[in-house]
Amino acid sequence: MKRFKFKGILVILYTDAHEFVKDFFDPPQGAILDMDSIPESAGFADIDGKKISIFKRLDCSFEDLFATVAHEMGHLITGGFIDNPTRAKGYNKLHEKKAEHYEKFAVNAYRLAQRIYSENLK
Repeated sequence: MKRFKFKGILVILYTDAHEFVKDFFDPPQGAILDMDSIPESAGFADIDGKKISIFKRLDCSFEDLFATVAHEMGHLITGGFIDNPTRAKGYNKLHEKKAEHYEKFAVNAYRLAQRIYSENLK
């Protein structure tokens, strides 16, 4: 596990799936992790603590990691959508929708920039 700060956000990076699962779920003692069911990357956002935790497999593609990071950062964005009321009804659903919105925006911006960059403009 590695920790670092990025623009006021604490980022915790995991490359060990067992460690990631243990920190966020409560697996029973002796549980076996099915490595085939583990996504390339996954994440959690702590909205109040300005923290994102990211799991990244060693063979993770950049684009998959980018989408996960964009999604988790989307949870931390305030304004332009609705403030982050921690106990409002629909909080989780609303925040997932917001995070998905920012993930799609970021991924599409990245893909468009990649396309523009690779175009031969002669």
